[in-house]
Amino acid sequence: MSSLVLFLRQVVREVPGWFLWLGVFLPFTLLIIQIMVYLNWKLTEVETKLSAGPHAWYTTSRQSQRTSPSQRQRARGAKCP
Repeated sequence: MSSLVLFLRQVVREVPGWFLWLGVFLPFTLLIIQIMVYLNWKLTEVETKLSAGPHAWYTTSRQSQRTSPSQRQRARGAKCP
C-alpha cells in the first residue's frame, strides 16, 4: 500500500472523531456556505443593475469614457452654452 493510505489509516485510528468533525468538516462546510451566500449576494446585485434597463450599466460607463462632458450633456438633452 502507498504511504498516504497508511498515514490516513493511522490518523483515523489516533484522532478522535469529534476532532475530525469540529476541526475539519465543520469549518470547511461553513466556508462553503459563506462562499455561496457571498456569490448569491453578488448575483442579486448584478440582477438589480441589469433590471434597471437594457445594458444601462454598460452603455453609461462606455459612453463616459469615449465622450467629452459637453457631448454627454447634449446626449442627455441639456443645452450647452
